[in-house]
Amino acid sequence: MTNKDLQALLATFPDSLEVRLCVDPTEDQTILPFDEDRVLLTSDTSYLDTSAPEDEWDNPDGKVMLGDGPKYLLINPPIH
Repeated sequence: MTNKDLQALLATFPDSLEVRLCVDPTEDQTILPFDEDRVLLTSDTSYLDTSAPEDEWDNPDGKVMLGDGPKYLLINPPIH
């Protein structure tokens, strides 16, 4: 999903509707406010390569690489 796609999706809801994050719906149902602290840019020293062959992935979402990589917005709920 791109920033533009997300904005189009959010535009279908009322402007005054609060946005929250559900951290883990399978466990404690923790609901958090969606704020600036939970939207981050990828770092300049590492990134997640989702185009790497899956047998090289070192976590469930891709392979962690060092150096400059593609930038993206990360919705980042804290891990309990």
